[in-house]
Amino acid sequence: MFALFSFSAWVVVCWGIAIVFGLILWGEQTRSFKTSNPIGVVLGDAFVVVSAFAFLIIIFGMAIHCISKGDFSIGTKMLWSIFAFLTAPFGAAIYFFTVYKKQTKTNRETAHA
Repeated sequence: MFALFSFSAWVVVCWGIAIVFGLILWGEQTRSFKTSNPIGVVLGDAFVVVSAFAFLIIIFGMAIHCISKGDFSIGTKMLWSIFAFLTAPFGAAIYFFTVYKKQTKTNRETAHA
């Protein structure tokens, strides 16, 4: 599961970087970007479909982890849940990198000790 969540989180990070660079470099022109190249269309559509699944995986996976396995108080869980809901899927990716990854690493170290 860690690899799946990691992949999904990095897809979200790539989308965030692409959005920021797209807005900085092209501004309003990004909405009218179209290609007639069939390979570009197929690859672009495939990337969008994979990204949609990655977004769903990271959002629901981190929500379930926060609610069921988070080692913090109810108030902290509520704050993380609200933050992730309002900033989805970026909030879920932030939760992955700040909480889930550290807890998984700690659990692996204790299991192998």
